[in-house]
Amino acid sequence: MIVEFLTTRQGWRIDFTKRFPEGKIDLLGIFPYGNVVFSTQLVTGCSLETLDDFLSNVSSIQDYDIFPLSQKYHIVGVWDKQKYLTPEFVVKNAYPILLPSIEKGIAKWLFVVRDPSEVFSILFDSDEVISVTNFPKYSSESLTIVRRGIEDRFTPPQLSQSQKRILSVALNSGFYDYPRKINLQELSKILNLAPSTVSYNLRKAGKEILHWYINRFT
Repeated sequence: MIVEFLTTRQGWRIDFTKRFPEGKIDLLGIFPYGNVVFSTQLVTGCSLETLDDFLSNVSSIQDYDIFPLSQKYHIVGVWDKQKYLTPEFVVKNAYPILLPSIEKGIAKWLFVVRDPSEVFSILFDSDEVISVTNFPKYSSESLTIVRRGIEDRFTPPQLSQSQKRILSVALNSGFYDYPRKINLQELSKILNLAPSTVSYNLRKAGKEILHWYINRFT
């Protein structure tokens, strides 16, 4: 079965999101690197200065590199001596489907496992387990939706060729200037399209772009 597992045991990531409740960490990858483990993570909701100050004071972290994408949106590489949970899960035949996201001091995992009671009760103290939720009918479509929460942040908005053309003409002709140089009727004549068609495509493309921007930079 597939289970969603919430725990408070996740090292410095738990500590960070407890100290800064507005922060969130999506773990993207974990790789053995000599005697340490290298990980990449998406950290949102905090400034570069806050993140840098925190990481520099974590004793288990040997080195780190921060790639700021916006004021509160960063990709972070960490070389860490911390013991990771993933090998312990795998030994007990609990296989992560997605790496955890950590928010407000709680790490959320998604696993495929035969008997969750035999895994999590052995590996964790009772006060470390927030919840174990079974999804016996979890579908491949549902898993795609779960993963999309991370993937959407890196995938540019998907616009049709028609939408791209309409947006390009609108921008170049001053439709988005203030004050506007042309109105919707004039833009429609340039494009040789009905005003309703132009309006629909502008609104649909605008929604895609705004959705992508807000997910990525806020």
